[in-house]
Amino acid sequence: MKKLLILAFSLLSASMFAQQIVVFDQNSGEKTTLTKDNKGGDYNAVKWDYGMLMRGAFVVNYERKINNYMTAEAGVGLTYFDLYHYALTLDDASEMEDVFGSYTKIKAGFYGSLSLKFFPKELDYMDGFYLAPLLRYRTYNSQTKIDGYKFDRGVTAKEVGFVVGWQYENSWDMFCSAYIGVGYQMKDYDMIRANDAYDSYDNYYTDYSLEKLSDSTPILMCGFTVGFTF
Repeated sequence: MKKLLILAFSLLSASMFAQQIVVFDQNSGEKTTLTKDNKGGDYNAVKWDYGMLMRGAFVVNYERKINNYMTAEAGVGLTYFDLYHYALTLDDASEMEDVFGSYTKIKAGFYGSLSLKFFPKELDYMDGFYLAPLLRYRTYNSQTKIDGYKFDRGVTAKEVGFVVGWQYENSWDMFCSAYIGVGYQMKDYDMIRANDAYDSYDNYYTDYSLEKLSDSTPILMCGFTVGFTF
């Protein structure tokens, strides 16, 4: 998934072009080819996605104007802890205590996203209503120590969806946007299981193991970004 995001962004970057216009002189019969620059003075935007903070990710997005009806956007960032994921997957209060207690150390993970925006109305600047496919990839990492056991746990989420959004640029080059849509998430994650066990003397103790799980589910994709254009 990560390689797909990098390849797709490279192809989009290579496709950024200026439109050509053919001018015909009725008097002389000559044709002249001119280059038509994109409308508007700003071609780039840098934004922070505050919506992803709710999913434990600090994300910076870069958007580039391709032509008067299309922009391409890519985001990268670091993840730290997805509270929503653990709230859905924890089995009981004992594991909740383990996750939020002193035994668990949160480690940084990776976030990447890619989107190609289509604007029905010709762009004057980099604002207006748009439709866009959206790809997102992120990982979360942690290490848990409990009763002499040490587990390196991870969560990998791959998401594909389609969103509608609106973005606005003011006269001071401040930029904001909001989007909402639906998608599908494929997730792989690790969970600590507590198992009943007995030693050779029939003494009871708790044995822990790491179980790898996967699931897929429809999701709501939404976000809000603030930044600047240049």
